[in-house]
Amino acid sequence: MEEAVKSAVAECITEGILADFLSKNRAEVIRVSVLEYNEELHLKNVYQDGYDDCAAQKDAIILEKDAVIAEKDNALAKKDLALAELNDKISKLEALLADLTSKDN
Repeated sequence: MEEAVKSAVAECITEGILADFLSKNRAEVIRVSVLEYNEELHLKNVYQDGYDDCAAQKDAIILEKDAVIAEKDNALAKKDLALAELNDKISKLEALLADLTSKDN
């Protein structure tokens, strides 16, 4: 791993990426990079990032589906109200018809 870090530092200097800083602090940068790198922690963080991304996508999908369900529930409630009003009108017309029929007899 140390060779990879040395190579990366050398490439950055050659490419002009933080060249002044890396030239002045090459040894410390290499030492810190090699000593402080923890593969297990790195992989755990990568896993956690992926998990967090997935959880955020799941939450977004759930919110979207909940909004669709709410719209459909509202439409259904309006139709139920309209149906109840029609049933009420039918009941009143049936009562009126029954009353008129009984008067004719």
